[in-house]
Amino acid sequence: MSQQTSKRDEPGSFLVQLAYLKTEVPSGRSSTCIAVFPDGHFHLEKNWRLTVTVGSGSEMFEGSLSDESLRSLTTILAMDDLKKLKINEPPPEAPPAPFERHSETEIVRAVIPRQEETQNLSLVGFGFLPEQHPKPLPAAVNPLVQWIQKATKQIERQKTSIVKSGKPVDCWLPTTP
Repeated sequence: MSQQTSKRDEPGSFLVQLAYLKTEVPSGRSSTCIAVFPDGHFHLEKNWRLTVTVGSGSEMFEGSLSDESLRSLTTILAMDDLKKLKINEPPPEAPPAPFERHSETEIVRAVIPRQEETQNLSLVGFGFLPEQHPKPLPAAVNPLVQWIQKATKQIERQKTSIVKSGKPVDCWLPTTP
């Protein structure tokens, strides 16, 4: 990173720091984190681990979001339902079945600086085998999950955004509480 962007490592300088992790049994796991700055610049890290035979990988990207993507993100961050989610929202109760019986687990971590105070979210959603009851992520976080998925696809198409020899920084997200 250049000296100009190194000042961006400070938590107060972000528009949002966001991570989305999804595991699916038995197929694999993927995680994406993105730090977006007020001027639209971003740092994105993507990691995946598929089946043992397919393997794993990672990519890192830096660049600027499109005006449309940045506008969409700021609109989502301003949504009252998202703002109302509790700081450090505890994960749902532990499921009755062992972890291996989950068909899907989703985790969202976000740090959103707000005027009042910084909103820190750590949310977990479980999908289960059909005979069990799922505990999905709160509906208020769905637009944020959809945004990171869509933005990641757009960023991946911009091959010029790939960082060839960068060191992963987990998008400067603090360790999970």
